Amino acid sequence: AYDEPLGVTYTSGVPSLSVWAPTALTDPGVSVNVYDAAGALLETKPMTLDADSGIWKVTGTAAWDRKFYKIALKVFSYATNSFVTNEVTDPYSVSLAMDSVRSQFVNLADADLKPAGWDALVLTPLAAPEDLSIYELHVRDFSIADSSVPAADRGKFTAFDIPGTSGRNHLQQLAS
Repeated sequence: AYDEPLGVTYTSGVPSLSVWAPTALTDPGVSVNVYDAAGALLETKPMTLDADSGIWKVTGTAAWDRKFYKIALKVFSYATNSFVTNEVTDPYSVSLAMDSVRSQFVNLADADLKPAGWDALVLTPLAAPEDLSIYELHVRDFSIADSSVPAADRGKFTAFDIPGTSGRNHLQQLAS
């Protein structure tokens, strides 16, 4: 068991990154590639391995905040029966670039990322955990076959914002 957070954490405005990658080769090791919003590579920084946990870590700079990144590592691929170098998004990402091509350094505690009233929100207490109802919904599945949604919006985020559609009415009933 590993008791520390994985992914991006912040200390005094400086992001650090921790990922569990015990099968990554130590030669060349794991590194983080930092990109700007346009996708231009700004920096590559090696990560340090904690051999006991399999966790690779790096501390960035305050300039990394809101920049994008990918993790580069070399592993053995059983599919190709060879060693391959992969550049991947962070499996612990809390923010991604468009089309999920890169992870993003963001501090979810930043005031500009919180919806209005977030810090004052008081959750209704539950008598028992089994009283929770958790729904999972895929954006495409929400409206792809819903004839009450205009064809151009089916399977897209915009379908959630069209009043009077079957899916929107159903969500409003659940909320009630």
